[in-house]
Amino acid sequence: MIKNLIIIFSILFIAGCKTTKTITKLQTSTVSSKPDSTTISYLLNLDRKIQEAVVIGDSLLMDSVLANDFLFTHGFMNGGQEDEAKWKQLARRNPPLYFYRRVDSATVELHGDIALVLGTLSIKRRPIARNNETENYCYTLAYVHLYAFRKNRWQFLSHRTAKSVMPPAPCK
Repeated sequence: MIKNLIIIFSILFIAGCKTTKTITKLQTSTVSSKPDSTTISYLLNLDRKIQEAVVIGDSLLMDSVLANDFLFTHGFMNGGQEDEAKWKQLARRNPPLYFYRRVDSATVELHGDIALVLGTLSIKRRPIARNNETENYCYTLAYVHLYAFRKNRWQFLSHRTAKSVMPPAPCK
């Protein structure tokens, strides 16, 4: 009887070790220490193209990449917000509000089907009458963009201004 128990426990122990090795192998094989350079390049390029689309009024690009639940937040913890419809409207504005929205630097933090793009953006825009502005304004901001891979494509979910690097002021 004891001999049978020893044999059974030995089999279970060996099977358990083998299962543990298999699980460990599966877990380590799905975790990559190397970022997916193709996806990162694609997202960096897409992030730049979205800024250009706002400037030139490329509503087709905006329609294809903005998620239905897109949210643009002016400010890190609080600030004005614009949804997908408002942001698309801004991109279709004629004349366009922006002369340029240039991504100066950016990096991608990839988490499977979710990605953060952190960067700085230099902007030159027309005066806004409701702000009593009479000159073009220039400024630079740090931002966080959130993307998700949904419906077989990367979608832009959120823009959040992290901080003002150079506050809005009349261009020199």
